[in-house]
Order: sequence, then structure tokens, then C-alpha cells
Amino acid sequence: MDYYSRHHIFASLTEPFTALQVCMQGAMETLLLADRLTFLREHGLSPILLPLFDDLVSPRNIAIVTTLPGKTSSTTEKTAE
Repeated sequence: MDYYSRHHIFASLTEPFTALQVCMQGAMETLLLADRLTFLREHGLSPILLPLFDDLVSPRNIAIVTTLPGKTSSTTEKTAE
């Protein structure tokens, strides 16, 4: 007996959960990013958000970038020279 024949009776239950995920995914990703930014700012950092690729590919397309206090990035050091 294969997987499908054992579980096909549950197939109709997965579509509503998939629809719920699609509806909530963007809002939840935004909430998580806001929470992470708040945490980093509360700890004295200055985070920025950088989109890595098109958000139509995935709502998880944002990178949070920050530097440690008192440190400069290698890009900043190179441009200062």
C-alpha cells in the first residue's frame, strides 16, 4: 500500500490550510521582520533591510544587515581610503 492510498482521505483537508498559509504568510513575515528590527535597535544596533530578490518569488526575500557598534564595514573602510 503506497502513501497516497493510505492518506488520500485527508487530501481535502490540506487545501484550506494551504489557503490560510498563503493569506497570512506576507503579514507574518512582516511582523517577524519588525520584531527582529526592534530587538536589534533595543540592543543599540542600526539594522537595515535589504531585498535580496523579487518578493513574488518568496516573501522571505529580505536580509537584515547591521554592524557592531564602533565597527565599520569593509566597504566603508575601502571608500574612505
